[in-house]
Amino acid sequence: MKQQCLTNIDMIKFFASICIVFHHYQQLFNYSFSVKAMNFYGGFIQYGYFVELFFIISGFLAAYTLKIEQKFVSLYVSKIKKIWIPAVFSVLVSFIIIKIYQVKLGGGIWNINHSIPSIITSFLLVNQGWIIEYTPAINNPIWYICVLIWLYLIYYAIEKLISKIRSDRSRYYKIILYILFTLLGVLGWHFRFDAPFVHLSDCRGYASFFIGVMLFDLYKNQVISSKAIKIYAEIFFVIGILVILITRNFNWYIWTLIICPSIVVFLVFAPMVQSSLISEKNIRGISFQIYLWHVPVFYGLQLLIEIFNIEFKHGFISMIVTCIFVIFLAVILNKFWVLCKTAHTAGE
Repeated sequence: MKQQCLTNIDMIKFFASICIVFHHYQQLFNYSFSVKAMNFYGGFIQYGYFVELFFIISGFLAAYTLKIEQKFVSLYVSKIKKIWIPAVFSVLVSFIIIKIYQVKLGGGIWNINHSIPSIITSFLLVNQGWIIEYTPAINNPIWYICVLIWLYLIYYAIEKLISKIRSDRSRYYKIILYILFTLLGVLGWHFRFDAPFVHLSDCRGYASFFIGVMLFDLYKNQVISSKAIKIYAEIFFVIGILVILITRNFNWYIWTLIICPSIVVFLVFAPMVQSSLISEKNIRGISFQIYLWHVPVFYGLQLLIEIFNIEFKHGFISMIVTCIFVIFLAVILNKFWVLCKTAHTAGE
């Protein structure tokens, strides 16, 4: 894959993660702009649905990085260990902050209480998307990680099983299965499924992740020119936006099935975004750390406000400053995990 594809994808992940930070800031601190349409929470655009974009990108990159010659267990473990330890560490810090709050002030932060099953499943990263869902999680955004771990398991299982079929049609067998999982996700969302492995969280993942996998197949096996694919993506994107604007409804189906895939396809075939940050490869992994750590930072902020009885007025400036701090923390943590990985690799 050309470097420009990964670079552009990195940039949109970074942008989406910032939007989710703003979304949760307004939600948890109960802050809103006077113009409702501008709100990241409770406004016209449902920024919480940006997770669907993350799922699509995750599916695309899972297909891109697939090494089918690896054994199934090795393939799966090598993938999830990259996200497991950082995610569990964010849960641990969140848990410590919550416990300090309970000891010092009593009750839960924002009156959110966690059951013992919720605590255990949060640390195991099976809080949502598996057999039984226990909400809220200690660090609630990890629901995406929980579902993603399950999706990787399904995806690698399909790839390994189909690879054993010696047929020219094996590619089409896989695509059929991916389409079926996408349809399962759409139907599950529509009918509000709530059963083991078909919770709403699963359905959001099914509908998005396997679209990403199929987009990579489109990229890898182009039957028409890159220019034509890019034009089609632009057309679908415009149609999707027009439908949302005309109906005045930020429709999940339009967003997930038309707009997000169009964005990813356009980025894959678009010229590389020029940035000193990207040229130095500093942006890699930062969006993931932003996603993991913004809620723990909010926990810590609320703890300090209440313990020291700080007169803190939430507003646009405080939201921006908090976001900058989250980005700064994400940069440090990303470098830390890179160093850990380098040291581990050197020790092997």
